[in-house]
Amino acid sequence: MISPIEAEPDVEISVMNRSASSADILRNEVLWDEKNENQLLKWQKDINERISPHILKSKKYKFLYHLFVLPTVIIPLFVGVLSTYINQCKYASAIIAVLMLLNAILSASAIFFKFNKKDVDHSNAACLYDKMKLDLEHLLCLHKRDRPAADVTMLEYKMKLQRLHHASSSI
Repeated sequence: MISPIEAEPDVEISVMNRSASSADILRNEVLWDEKNENQLLKWQKDINERISPHILKSKKYKFLYHLFVLPTVIIPLFVGVLSTYINQCKYASAIIAVLMLLNAILSASAIFFKFNKKDVDHSNAACLYDKMKLDLEHLLCLHKRDRPAADVTMLEYKMKLQRLHHASSSI
């Protein structure tokens, strides 16, 4: 019996050399200087300025959500509990119809404007900015000798910040 490897002699298997390439050996690590730290402080200030608007918008949308949704729970309870008293009234069916119409309008408005989703999105954006701020604070607290290479770290944080700005601007 012929093994599958022997049946195809023109297939070559190459194994990558896992040792460091000559480019990595010759690479000099960029050290931390005042310019890099000032850039991190500038990013930290920018992040601080972006957190509070997201928190305020989150609170605003949470308030609007509760303003529109709580009556949709209270109105049917009110109608159900007081139905015996309302039915004795001359305009009982009109009162119930108006209350249920109001209930439907409030419910549809809460769903259409997506207050809950906007609240969660802004709250998540504020949390992500806060996490990024804490990461930057942690990095700045480390001694320069204990930090990762400046160029790699700066690029990493720059890309994280750009992704965060892009994601939060679409909210």
